[in-house]
Order: sequence, then C-alpha cells, then structure tokens
Amino acid sequence: MRPPSTPRVPGIRAPARPVRTPSSPSEYSDQWDYSVRPPPLAPEVPISPTFTSISSQSLDSSQTSYSSDPYYYPPTVAIHWSSEIFEGRHSETPFRDAYQLPFDGNQLRVRLHWRPMDSRARILIMTKGRFGEDLCYCMPIVNLKVIRNISSLQLCRARRDGTYDMWARLNFDTYERMALFYNTFVAMKHQDRREIPHENLLDHLELRCDGGEYEIFGGAIKHGELRHALRLFKDRSSGVVRLEASALRGPMRDVPLWTAFVTRYVGDPAWAFYEAGGLVSLAAVRPRPYVFLSGYEPPHRGRDEYLLDFALADDAKQFVESWTGLCRQPSPYR
Repeated sequence: MRPPSTPRVPGIRAPARPVRTPSSPSEYSDQWDYSVRPPPLAPEVPISPTFTSISSQSLDSSQTSYSSDPYYYPPTVAIHWSSEIFEGRHSETPFRDAYQLPFDGNQLRVRLHWRPMDSRARILIMTKGRFGEDLCYCMPIVNLKVIRNISSLQLCRARRDGTYDMWARLNFDTYERMALFYNTFVAMKHQDRREIPHENLLDHLELRCDGGEYEIFGGAIKHGELRHALRLFKDRSSGVVRLEASALRGPMRDVPLWTAFVTRYVGDPAWAFYEAGGLVSLAAVRPRPYVFLSGYEPPHRGRDEYLLDFALADDAKQFVESWTGLCRQPSPYR
C-alpha cells in the first residue's frame, strides 16, 4: 500500500550561511511521521571520521516513545536485539588502504532509535558544524539505502529517476564493525512495519562490490521448518571471512538473520566437519554468531560448537570442500 500523497513543496535554495541545527522529531512532536512536512534541509552531508573504539561506543539502539502527555513515562523493559551487537567482542581487522577524511577528533555519533509497538526505526546522526555548532540529522531508515564504497557506507535517498542523493557517509577502520552496522541497519529496516516506499531503496548484499566481498559458497540450510540461505564470504579489502544466514524466500529474503566472523579459523581444514545426512559441525565459533532477530538462536551443540543442517547432503559436502580450499589459499592476512 502506497503512503498518502503529499502536497508539492516549492524548491528550497541552499542558504549561503549554515542552516541552524536540525532537530530530531523526538524533541518537538508527538508524531513519528510527517505527512505534509518535507524533511529538514541539511546544510551539508554528514560525514563521519573513521569509527574507532571511542566513537563506536555511541553507536547504540534505544527505545524511543512519543507522547504529548507530560506525565507519560515510557516502559523500560523493552530491549532491542541490536543492543548486543556492538559490545566489542568481535575482532577488529583494519582495511587495507582505508581512506580516511580529516576530522578534528571523533566528533560524530550515530544512534539507531526503535519504537517497540511497531518496530519503527530511525537513525540519528549528531556531529559538529564548521563553526563548532551542534548538528543533528534524523531520518526513518526505510527511506535510506546503503551503498558500500570500500571502507565507507553511504546512506542514500532515492530519486525518481533511479539515481541517489547521499544523505550521510560513515567511514570505518575495521571491516567487522562495518558488516555489523550494515546487517543491523538492513534487519531493522525490514522489521519496520512501515513498507519500504520504493524498490530502489531495497538493499541486496550491498557489501559485495568492487574491492569488497565475494561469495565463496552458497546453499540452503534448515532449522526445524525454517529454510535459510547460508553464504560464506571473503572481503577483498580486509581479508575477513564470515558466514551469513538469511531468509531463503518470502518478503524477508536475503535479510540478515545472523553472521559469524570466522577468519581466525582459516588455515584449519578440520574446523568444518561433515558428519552425516547433510549435517556439518563447526568446531568453535568465537565470538558467537551475531543475531539480528529477537529470540532467535542458531543451532548449536555445547557452548561453542555450531551446527549447519543443510537441506541437501551435496551442499553440505560442497561447503566442507569450499572451506578446505579456502584454507589452502595463501593469504597475507593470516
């Protein structure tokens, strides 16, 4: 169902001087969406410094409720699954020739806000202007598409002619944090009950690009009655190897369900072991897989041993062969 049409708004000429700080909707409205108001004019595209252990601590998810009642107190029990994603357990593999823009310190923060009643999600970017003033940029994430450019993710708005306008650019110095941000963003975007307004805003394996990820293996796995697509990726820019499971079919097709960074096990062909009947056991996965759906847990046996139950036995054998072949490849990152 298409969103209601909005009145045409006259074009706005960018002022010569910086526009005053845009405010997020939570500061002055009890509505989540604006049906007649255009998005605030941003004075410039917000561009992050390279994410570090300092700036990344501000990348979080929080519950945001809106009410005009001054005596309304939002519930405190709802905790979003993404709060466990950026806790720092993953390894940090630097990009090979990462491009960094000059910024004065880590002056940019990114927050993902979530509303429990309908899983509506927004991204809030807080940074400093050229004169040191505070700037805030807020956007529903269903209105943005992620496009990777080596060590950065561009958050773009779609135009009617099929092109994109860059709304923000986030630079990363480690691949793992980029992959986690991308998967979290895409998962929250598709879990939002508001439909994505245009097919040009759909994200399809955007970490694959020139100099980016390539697929080593792809096959179907099962978990009870569920069927998932399992892919083994390697990133050209960093050398990181990871597993990713996503929905195999339906409206959530290719939306990340979980991912695991397994670079540390490359070089050990016995890490992936074919048992029988299409079952492959992974000797250990540390840190454990990052899950992008509340309440879901990948099949495992014991504390660290995870199981891949393939729909076809031939795919299971091919996965083990692909892993063995990967272990034989010389790599400057091991």
